[in-house]
Amino acid sequence: MVHAWVPETIQTNILVAADRMIVFQTEAGVPERGEMFDPAKNAWIPIATANAPRYASTKDGPGPMSGQRYFAFDDYVVVTWFDGNHHKRFSGAVLDARANE
Repeated sequence: MVHAWVPETIQTNILVAADRMIVFQTEAGVPERGEMFDPAKNAWIPIATANAPRYASTKDGPGPMSGQRYFAFDDYVVVTWFDGNHHKRFSGAVLDARANE
């Protein structure tokens, strides 16, 4: 069991894909933060950000990523979010946890 203190202003999502524990943290107005634990290396590694969608808080006005949700499937994490801050259309992306891209 892991016990961690996380400020109330931060939303934390923890998933498992490709035998890795993946942690995403969201705080309004701050870029999304993510790391994953690779048991083969016994180390935490940053999640790749190349070609990742830009994070935006609904407080900052329309942006391509707000209201995100995470779903893990085998080696992949699927991320969905609302485009803009009017919650009218969904978009998404896929993270290959094994390849970290």
